[in-house]
Amino acid sequence: MVEFNVKSLWSPELRFAAEMECAADAPLAVKRGIAAKWAYLNGVKLNGADLGGASLIGAELNGAELNGADLGGASLIGAALNGAELNWANLSVANLNGAGLNRASLIGAALNGANLSGGDLSDADLTGANFTGADLSGANLTRAILDHAILDRAILDRANLTGASFTGASFTGANRSGAAGLETFDARPAS
Repeated sequence: MVEFNVKSLWSPELRFAAEMECAADAPLAVKRGIAAKWAYLNGVKLNGADLGGASLIGAELNGAELNGADLGGASLIGAALNGAELNWANLSVANLNGAGLNRASLIGAALNGANLSGGDLSDADLTGANFTGADLSGANLTRAILDHAILDRAILDRANLTGASFTGASFTGANRSGAAGLETFDARPAS
C-alpha cells in the first residue's frame, strides 16, 4: 500500500492523500491516474486537483467533479466522463480519443491541442471552451452548446454538430470538411 498526495492548484495545501495499491517507483502519470480513480471511488471531489499528465485510460469517472482541475497532457483514451463537471479545467494536449463526455459541463475549459477524435460530447455545455488546434474529427457534438467557444484551427472532419448552438463561436482556420450541422453557420465575425 502506497500513500500518494495530490496537491491543490489553488493553494499550497494538500488536496487529498490516496491509499492505493501501486509500486513505489511507478511513473508519476500512473500514480496520478490511480489516485484520481481512488478519489472518485471514495467520494472525494477532484476540483482543483493537480492531475497533469495522469494516465486515466478507460477510467470510469461519470459525474465526477473536476472543476478547475489540471488534466493537461493526461491520457483519457476511452474514459467515461458522462455528466462530469470540468468547468475551467485544463485539458490542453490531453488525449480524449473516444472518450464519453455526454452531458458533461466544460464551460471555459482549455482543450487547445487536445485529441477528442471519436469522442461523444453530445448535449455537453462547452460555452467559452478553447479548442484551438484540437482534433475533433468524427466527434459527436449533437446538441452541444458551443456558444463563444474558440475552435480556431480545430479539425472537425466528419464531426457531427447537428442541433449544436455556436453563437459567437470562432472557427478561424478550422478544417470543417465533412462536418455535419455547420450548414447554417455564418463565418463572419460577430458585430
